[in-house]
Amino acid sequence: MDALVTDQGKRDNFSNIVNHDPVLLSLASFLDPLSLTRCVHVSKYWAAIEQFKCDHIWSNLCKKRFGDDKLNFWVNSISKSLRPGKTVRNIDLYERMHEANIQPRCPVQGNVSVGEGKVKGVSAWASMTERSNGETLRSVRTFPSNDSANRKQTSEKDPFGKHSEYTPLPVVELRIVIQNTGNQESVVVPDQTISVDAGTRRKGEEMKEINSDDRFSKSILNLDGYQLDDSHIKKSGECVHLKLFDSVVLVVHIHARGCSTISKFCTKSNFTKILVSVNGLTVPLLIPFTAIGKGSIFMNESEVK
Repeated sequence: MDALVTDQGKRDNFSNIVNHDPVLLSLASFLDPLSLTRCVHVSKYWAAIEQFKCDHIWSNLCKKRFGDDKLNFWVNSISKSLRPGKTVRNIDLYERMHEANIQPRCPVQGNVSVGEGKVKGVSAWASMTERSNGETLRSVRTFPSNDSANRKQTSEKDPFGKHSEYTPLPVVELRIVIQNTGNQESVVVPDQTISVDAGTRRKGEEMKEINSDDRFSKSILNLDGYQLDDSHIKKSGECVHLKLFDSVVLVVHIHARGCSTISKFCTKSNFTKILVSVNGLTVPLLIPFTAIGKGSIFMNESEVK
């Protein structure tokens, strides 16, 4: 009997909260998309609670993850397919954009789209910058020895590079946007050397990141192109920590062996991968180079489902 009274009291207290719209609306505004979706699927009674589907809350979640420009583009595109007077709810809009894995707005991304991938609530989009003449040759500082230990010793003895040399090498600049799209715990991007797979059935080959010239060192930027401060880095061996919806841009320069032009690089490239640590488990995030040659990095109407 006491248990029944207790359960009844809990239901009455929750009913009071539900009936007091500002309280529940305030509580719902602190929840992430996954928690809000779980609330809607608890029961038919919970599914009917409008505060969990509030357009204002879901609009803010859409803007935080995808950015204003992408959100407005999708709203306008979907509105054209609706009957007059009908509108799409922001909770449904978020679900559509989530399923399409839409990337956030990034003004510093490259001018040629490469591909995208996702794993365990982490998404990544890769692009590259193409020069007007399509050529890739750059003057790169190299050392006489290819042995890393000798190169380090030479660098320490000769900090100004008197014994180094500058060689024309094919270089492709990749810009990889990484976003935590579904993890309440921070996602860790470990420090790593980025490479591009160029293997064939007959021969395995990798085109690796340049590490002999400081001018081509890896950069970690925010979406607006500013260098991240040390607050995003928790300890050595880690590039960055990403909270839910946090994003970074990795700018890496790849030694594209045998690719004197971007078109040759596009022909040889298969994929790149980024190691990410999710809930303590390190997994590879594969980015197949399926979008090479499409040009635009911005969503077109064919992506609207």
